[in-house]
Amino acid sequence: MNCLLIVEDDRLLRDSLVADVRASTADWQVFAADSIGAALALLESNAPDAVFLDLGLPDGDGFGLIRRIRQRHPGCEILVITVFADEQRVLRSLESGASGYILKTDLPQFAGRLLSTIVAGGSPISPAIARRLIERLRPAVPRARAGQGQERLSQREAEILGLCAKGLRYAEIAGVLGLSVHTVNAHLKSVYRKLMVSSRGEAVFEARRAGLLDD
Repeated sequence: MNCLLIVEDDRLLRDSLVADVRASTADWQVFAADSIGAALALLESNAPDAVFLDLGLPDGDGFGLIRRIRQRHPGCEILVITVFADEQRVLRSLESGASGYILKTDLPQFAGRLLSTIVAGGSPISPAIARRLIERLRPAVPRARAGQGQERLSQREAEILGLCAKGLRYAEIAGVLGLSVHTVNAHLKSVYRKLMVSSRGEAVFEARRAGLLDD
């Protein structure tokens, strides 16, 4: 039986990932840890075929853990699942041995196929991250200053996008702001149009890059 290790300190997300995998396949044994220390303890007696790993853990960052897993289990596929979209962490994760990089804001659209994708040899990457990597590899060209030529977000649009960046779902955002889900969707469609993107993850990434969203 294949073995999956999930390393995530957010209990709700960790439990959700465990439940999703167990519901989708009976071929995988799933272990979960909420820290680097707990993950290392599990690795003493288990050889994972795949790892879902958060970078921001209570006892350190995940980069060292990626390297240790890769050294000890070279065939293991390691997928980073995180809130961090900056280029430095993305490149450091991939250089350390990660097989993919998914933003938590994109998990709803990727969750059902993450495991099958990496086992098949794929490298799941959030659209915003993929575009950033492509831009890095393109020949240098003059580029407009961040935010130049973009429409400004309204206060409500920025508020909703900020809650998206924190990982809230549409219904949760609607409840926090006292709006309908339909209204939240309408505001997000306006955000996508202004930022010229097509997903929550891309919107958050572009808004941060353009200085339109506080970290």
